[in-house]
Amino acid sequence: MKAWLRWPLALCLPLWAAASIAQPIDLVDDRGVTVKFQQPPQRIVSLLPSLTETVCELGKCDRLVGVDRYSNYPASVRSLPQVGGGIDPIIEAVVALKPDVVLMATSSRGVQRLEALGLKVVAR
Repeated sequence: MKAWLRWPLALCLPLWAAASIAQPIDLVDDRGVTVKFQQPPQRIVSLLPSLTETVCELGKCDRLVGVDRYSNYPASVRSLPQVGGGIDPIIEAVVALKPDVVLMATSSRGVQRLEALGLKVVAR
């Protein structure tokens, strides 16, 4: 495993650990915000290439429904809808995908807007 994947794996691993025990999970992201999940996310939008790769490394690439314009690995994510960049996501495009969770950078300008629209956001 690539060294730079270790930290993002620590962020996402609890989401999929809950899948095996079928219990709700609370995840605290890098903003210090607690995001509650009643079940593992089935529809994921990733707005950071490292998080896209992490989701795939965890064997959940099939749950990705959209990615940022820079995510290009593994090759299978190239066919997914692109919803802008990590810093400047296209909010309407993200919402249209009806994700269970949006994975994004804390520096993104869209975090608060997506949350205001009712989406769960995990930021790193």
